[in-house]
Amino acid sequence: MSQRSFGSYFPPRVVDADGRRVRPGSIVIALDLDESVLFQVQGWSREGLVLLAVEDDVEGNPQLTIRHPSLVKKHDAELLDVVLPDELFIEVDGPSSVVVTCVGTRDVVVRAQNSDDGQVGVLPTFSTFEDSDESEKQQDADFRDWSKTVLEILLELPVEERYAVIRRELDAPILKRVVQESVLPRTIDTLVLVATDQLTAHPQDTVFSAEILKMWLEANGHCIGIGEPNTERRWIKKVVIESIPSLPHVVESVAYFCRTRFVEWVANSERIVVVHGGGTPAMKMGVLIAACRISQREVRHIQVPEPHPSGQFQSLIEMDVDDMPEVGAVLRP
Repeated sequence: MSQRSFGSYFPPRVVDADGRRVRPGSIVIALDLDESVLFQVQGWSREGLVLLAVEDDVEGNPQLTIRHPSLVKKHDAELLDVVLPDELFIEVDGPSSVVVTCVGTRDVVVRAQNSDDGQVGVLPTFSTFEDSDESEKQQDADFRDWSKTVLEILLELPVEERYAVIRRELDAPILKRVVQESVLPRTIDTLVLVATDQLTAHPQDTVFSAEILKMWLEANGHCIGIGEPNTERRWIKKVVIESIPSLPHVVESVAYFCRTRFVEWVANSERIVVVHGGGTPAMKMGVLIAACRISQREVRHIQVPEPHPSGQFQSLIEMDVDDMPEVGAVLRP
């Protein structure tokens, strides 16, 4: 298994016996076994996929095995007893890529402060922006105002102090998983953050939280040219923020907006990676449709699943549109 301290390497275009995308964390069934044993894909070796049996063997030790991808089939299941180690997955010799992700109200959160460490938080929590009507029934908090306030506080700080506050007090749970766990090249050409800034300001607009996400990437060493490169992280050459002024719940509106921008976003990149994470369902669908209309580009879809009710994270799900002709025939020009 090709593992080093600075990442696990995984080749592109690995598919199972049915042609479905296989990546670290995928659950599969080995076709050459008489019994239906579930395995989790752990990585890659010269011989094929490195698999870990979901059920321990009789001695109570995890069972590792190797199978060629053509000898396994993906099994769609949520499992609670297998957790893929926190690892950086790097795609070997994969195409140059631009990543497009929509920004929603769950993409930036304030970490719970530990009162025992004596550190007082600088940033307000989202709950402090909740209002009540005359009957004292709690209303939705104004995310736009909250994120604008957080951004203003951060911009007032010296750069190094700003980055320290971000690392200590802010989390980006969806984007963090994408830049850490996706099977993509170590260096991303461009990361596009698609936010909302409606002509009539809406309480859930994410234009300011997109700016905070860009700062989070800078503070955590993901942006080339800012700080010292760290081989344990994925690097991004350029971060672009685009705000949709129209209705974010209308698929046609989002798709049209993205089609007018994609040529500029993609430039010379060979692949468009669309992240199914934050943002409205219409935004995620609109971006995918627009990406598929750009000719001569590979399109990969990365889904960041919701955590299981138990709190257990499920592995990312990656699909290449060209691996599914029936999908490509509908979406491609």
